[in-house]
Parts: sequence; structure tokens; C-alpha cells
Amino acid sequence: MKQRVYTLDYLRGGAALLILIYHYLIFEGVEFDGESFIRRMGYYGVTIFYILSGLTLFYVYNESFTFKKNTIKAFFIKRIARILPLLWLVSLKSIIFSDNAPNYLDVFLNLSGLFGFFKWDAYFATGAWSIGNELVFYAFFPFLLVAAKKRNMLFWCIGAFILFISIYFSFYVLPDSMNQDTIFWRNYVNPLNQLIYFYSGIAIGRLFSMNKSVSKIGLWAVLIISLIIFICYPTGTNDVLLVIKGNRYVFFIACWLIVASLYLLKANTNVFIHKPLLFLGEISYGIYLFHPIVYSLFKKSLDIFHISLPMYSFILLAAILSIVISYLSYRFFETKCVKIANRYLISCSNKI
Repeated sequence: MKQRVYTLDYLRGGAALLILIYHYLIFEGVEFDGESFIRRMGYYGVTIFYILSGLTLFYVYNESFTFKKNTIKAFFIKRIARILPLLWLVSLKSIIFSDNAPNYLDVFLNLSGLFGFFKWDAYFATGAWSIGNELVFYAFFPFLLVAAKKRNMLFWCIGAFILFISIYFSFYVLPDSMNQDTIFWRNYVNPLNQLIYFYSGIAIGRLFSMNKSVSKIGLWAVLIISLIIFICYPTGTNDVLLVIKGNRYVFFIACWLIVASLYLLKANTNVFIHKPLLFLGEISYGIYLFHPIVYSLFKKSLDIFHISLPMYSFILLAAILSIVISYLSYRFFETKCVKIANRYLISCSNKI
């Protein structure tokens, strides 16, 4: 069994928490421009999730995955069991508490997870667009993994093509729709625009799969320089400029290097921050999807009882509630769904 890469859990949990903080401040009317760290995390926290997803899947399946029916079936069942139940839960909650009657086709697409393939901006829960994209990426993953393992040149050629698509969006599609918010957002969340991030995570695993010795001092230097670039690189105050043209690739490369350096650094599990960071990493999916719903319901509850809290006190309490609910979901719902899927796969294998 492969050793768990704890640094990736730390990064996943930290990114989820920063996205929570970003959204809560935005919901409270705090304004940020493109030069602020929290605004950059609002955009590129999801990018980090995608890179982590591609890398983690490569790390887990690199040695065991084969392009056979049973292996592919097991992969998709495990991924669906991990992703869809919580997506169902938050989507249904969002529909129930919405003031507008839902489009039934959109309901079907969301509950089936197919909205990422056909109507990627027709999501109900805040942030669920990225989950739709993730499901699209899973469809590509077996082919990308086999290419990475068996057809090295093919893998990098596919990467070049995906990069070309990304450049097309960054320099032509997105800039042309900058003044039309709805169209810009639809183009931005298009899975083809985001696929480069998932692919680049697989590329990290492919590049460093030989376990070559890398200087820890060098890795720390890369990590620190990448963080400085991410925080300090000048883009101007217009936040849209963060995700188009050359700026996009500065931040993308910085995120990629942050993930790669943390992947290669070995975590010291004896440090006092290990358990809380690991805890956040484990419940990060719930934090990401639950926090907008928790904010809304908590806000409405305080309004009903005519309770007024200072902004930062409200944000702190809402964040704590989000973490508690995410833990309960992870402990009693998400892990149960995964166990059911595993039992099903074991029963299928015993019948063969």
C-alpha cells in the first residue's frame, strides 16, 4: 500500500478554508481587487484542487490501473460514490431553499452529474460547477493514465493539445466576453478551459514517478518563490485580468510548482499542526460544498431571532459551523457511501 502524501492533504484543506473565507467576506460585501491574495485564492483555489486531483489519482492508480473492463468499472464506481452523494445533498438543499422553480432538465443533469458534459453553468449549489468539471475529467483520466504509462510521446502530445485549447480560451474566448458577465462566466467554467489544470497534476506524477532524489532545500526555495510570485505578481486591480492571457499562466505555473514542491516534500507527522491540517484535508470536500449553504441558513436564523453580530464574529461562527457539519457529513455520510461502493465491488469480484 502506498504511503499517504500528507502535504497534499494539508494543501487541500488550506485551499478549502481560504475559499470559505473568500466567499464569506464577499457575501458580507467586502470588496477585493485583483492585487489581493484572497481574491487570487478565490480563483486559483479551485485550480489547486484540480491539480491535486490529477496528481492524487495518478499516485493512487499508476501501478494498479489496467485498461480492462473490471478495473475501469471499479474506478468509476469509486469516484461516483465519493463525489455524487454529497453533490446530491447540497444540490437538493439549494433547490429546496431557492425562491425560483427549478428547470427539471437541469435537476436531472445535476443529480446525474452530467451537467458538466452538456450544460456546465446550470448548477444549483454554489461552487458545484467545479464538481461538474471534475466528473468530466474523470472520463478522460483512464486514457490519460494509460498514455502516461504506456505511450509517453502520446501523453505529452495530448498535453500540448490541451495547452493549445487553454491558450485559445485565455487569449481569445475569455477576453472577447469580458464585458458580458454571464457569457464570460459560462466560458470560464467550461471544462475544456479548466482541463489543463487536471492534466498538469497527472504530469507532476508522471515527471516524478521515478522517485528521484530532490534537494529539500531546493524544494523549499521553489515553494517560497512560487508563493511570493502568487502573492506579489502585479496584475492591476481588475480581477478578471487574473485569469486571462499571460497572467493566467504566471499563476498557473506558481500553483503547479506549489503542488509539485509539497508533493515531493515529506511531511513530519510528529509536528503539532499535523492532525488539524490532516483533519481539514479530509473534510475539505464538505467544507467546499457546505459553506455557502451554512452561511445562508445561519444568516436567516439570526434574522428570524433579530440577532445582530459583528461581521468577523459572524464569519468565525459560520466557519466553525461549516467545519462541524463537514466533519459530520464526512464521518457519517461520505465514508458510508464509499464503504457501500467498496462492498459492492468486493461482492462483484467474488462472483467472478
